[in-house]
Amino acid sequence: MYTSGNKATNVKTAVYVALSVFVAAFGAVYEAFSHDVWSYFMVYAFAPPLALGALPSALLRGREERVGKTAAKLWRAAIAFLTVGMIFAGIIGIYGSDSYFTKYYFIAASALSLLAAAAQLAFRIKNKK
Repeated sequence: MYTSGNKATNVKTAVYVALSVFVAAFGAVYEAFSHDVWSYFMVYAFAPPLALGALPSALLRGREERVGKTAAKLWRAAIAFLTVGMIFAGIIGIYGSDSYFTKYYFIAASALSLLAAAAQLAFRIKNKK
């Protein structure tokens, strides 16, 4: 998959930006009905799709870097786990409770991002020119 200024890269960037806007709006609405209780996790839940999805996609737009399918899928899964984990941690925090399940989202996101890096490294070694 070449990412050199093609339409697919522009669509990916737009999808990540739209997802960030949706998550920010969801957090704002959720906190508006939370009786002046808020959580940093909920406030910054928009950041993973923006910083880890839209920004790299936009930066790779003009380059001829190849990204393996497996690495790309694992990276998207890591972004999803991190975003959902932050929303879940925010909801639990606003509720006034604590859950040990929240840490598993962050562990899974970290593991998926490491797997994505390993898959990309294997892809580059396999397709070395």
